[in-house]
Amino acid sequence: AQHRARPPRQRPAGGTHQTMCALVAVPPAEPVRNPELYLHLSPNIPPERVAVLRELVRQQPLYACIVDSEEGALCVLPHFDIEEVADLERRRCRVIGLPMAERLLRDRNVMSQVHALPLFDFIFRAGGGAVCCSGLQQAVRMRCASLAKYMGAKFSEDLGPDVGLLVTSRVSLHPESKYQAALQRRIPIVRPSYLEAMWEAKVEVRLEPHMLPALCGLAICFSSLKAGTEELNRLQARALAAGAVAEPLDRAEVVIVKDVFAPLYNDAQRIGLLAAPPLWIARCLELGNCVPVAGELEVQNPRSLQLKLVGGPSPAPGPTSASASSSVALVDAAAAGPGAADGEPECGTALAGCVINLLYLQPGEQRDTAKAMAWRLGAYTTVCPFDRAITHVLFKVNPLDKTATQVSVQVDDDRVSFVDIAWLETCAQDGKRLPSSTFLQARVHYNPVCDEAVKRGDAGLGGSAGLHRRPSRALTMATSDAMLPLPLPLPLPLPLPL
Repeated sequence: AQHRARPPRQRPAGGTHQTMCALVAVPPAEPVRNPELYLHLSPNIPPERVAVLRELVRQQPLYACIVDSEEGALCVLPHFDIEEVADLERRRCRVIGLPMAERLLRDRNVMSQVHALPLFDFIFRAGGGAVCCSGLQQAVRMRCASLAKYMGAKFSEDLGPDVGLLVTSRVSLHPESKYQAALQRRIPIVRPSYLEAMWEAKVEVRLEPHMLPALCGLAICFSSLKAGTEELNRLQARALAAGAVAEPLDRAEVVIVKDVFAPLYNDAQRIGLLAAPPLWIARCLELGNCVPVAGELEVQNPRSLQLKLVGGPSPAPGPTSASASSSVALVDAAAAGPGAADGEPECGTALAGCVINLLYLQPGEQRDTAKAMAWRLGAYTTVCPFDRAITHVLFKVNPLDKTATQVSVQVDDDRVSFVDIAWLETCAQDGKRLPSSTFLQARVHYNPVCDEAVKRGDAGLGGSAGLHRRPSRALTMATSDAMLPLPLPLPLPLPLPL
């Protein structure tokens, strides 16, 4: 009576075994897959473009979705404002443009072509290469780098093998500059206006209106051409129209002179400026690029520098007898004065005692002209680098080239001067010996094994005749490569009678 009656326990139909089998037979739920793209839409996007994006997302829910938070999502902007993009980047947000978002939703393979963010759209042509900048102010350079990234191009600090466009505001003559390297590789060189025009149009534009002018920003001294002909004046006007800047000698990078005897040429050599002839300007304007001052574009020596024999030019051989020929020669020698019988030109003594090595000058006209000037001043010349009497070694020094030349002449600062050819030209012009220390000095390194001039055999150093220097009395006006024969040995004295 004290215990309440309990109702009997009811068992489920089918028993316990059947119930467990029913639970095991239920298939497991599929795992939820997260989308690859999370897009956060800017409120400034037009409604019709938002509808297009939502429709594209609805068609592929496992690939993309639109979220309300910008954290971890791609922020989609209809326009790229520099300040707005910079503010999003400070908040560590990834930013793309509205055209790029539509491109990603239509083609999933586009993501593999993205170099960096922020990215507005692929405006640069496919395969156009990276963009490199040179010679720009810091603010302009940062602007160009940002625009290149916004338009889908890769930005490179160096002119690497993948660079396809160089952006700069001026030309450069430095042999190691990016400008000269781009010329060698035929890479298009444009002004920053090219990127600005492309960004403004949001499509690729033509290169030609934005190509860098041939002499843009180059400081040139035209002082020696003020009294020139009308043709030279027109050439100067064309150079200024091509972007050149007329500057005095102390602020110029290049000085234009007609020949090596122009006063400005010597001044330019002393202070390390490049000197170029008017032909160099004409060639730059013709090619549309600032080409190096080398080869035929260097300042040349005028052909009037060749020495004149006192007795006049040698008569042509004719059918005269030996006695008549000797009589004519004696008359010409008497009329010409002392030394004419030997065919010797007038020569001074300004460089008497100097032994000048011409091995490192270009064979041909340059070496022959230097030889004529040296002989005119009474100096000895040689092409043998092992002559211990050498006092001067001549070079055509490029003031912008800092590499050292491997030479076989023993380097001795107290005895040998490795000097630019301008020293000899100035001595010939002034008729006196000038200190070589006031002219450009060649950078040399004593290393006979790596001496390219000796390896080429420019002066035939393999023969014994090539090892002898030649004085001014041996002047024949032949090329420097033609060696003079060895002098005949003196006869031995006869023995004295016992």
